[in-house]
Amino acid sequence: MTATLVLVHGGFHGAWCWERVTELLGQSGVPFVAVDLPSSGAHAVPPGDLHTDARAVTDVVEAIDGEIVLVGHSYGGAVITEAGLHPKVRHLVYITAMQLDEGASCITATPGVDAPVTEIAAALQPGEDPTMVVLDPAIAGPAFYSDCDDATLEWAVSRLVPQPMETMTQCPERIAWRHCESTYVVCAADRVVHPIVQRALAGRATHCLEWGTGHFPLLSRPDLVAELLSRIAA
Repeated sequence: MTATLVLVHGGFHGAWCWERVTELLGQSGVPFVAVDLPSSGAHAVPPGDLHTDARAVTDVVEAIDGEIVLVGHSYGGAVITEAGLHPKVRHLVYITAMQLDEGASCITATPGVDAPVTEIAAALQPGEDPTMVVLDPAIAGPAFYSDCDDATLEWAVSRLVPQPMETMTQCPERIAWRHCESTYVVCAADRVVHPIVQRALAGRATHCLEWGTGHFPLLSRPDLVAELLSRIAA
């Protein structure tokens, strides 16, 4: 029986960033739910934190009949790491994502690993609310969507939202990948999460594969993403 895919977006984004993937999944008849996280989704008033996000994903999992594949992109990897310790979840998929271990946060994901700072660091700016982080779109757009066309870049940048600082500094309370099969997708041309960091994180996964994409294959190569997820769900 095909499992249901639960799709978890990264920071500053919302469920909208899965649209190109879900269109292909729908055409193939693969069941899915794309989650809007309380921290940065469309309904983020007030914003949540990592643990609120994980509880929101757990609530979605509990409402679905049958087996689940949890999929996290970028920061969404931290969320599924905490939320994935549920008897319905049979597989975790990390797409250039934070497959965190105990005591690690998104900003301390790979202690002891020497990797260059990516350009996204310069895009992070304090918001009017000091608990929030906003992005400089002139820097964040080319970094996030480096292999997307100009129209996609402009469309995506226009939908970015602030992100609570807490989500970057909190550590998952549970480490699901220690108890569940997992797949890590390294995006070798990523300008947000350095490939050196990704490969260190991927060492924690059961399976690993590498694509030559930037940070957002969800938008630049939805065919790759949909094919992989369909195969794992089946």
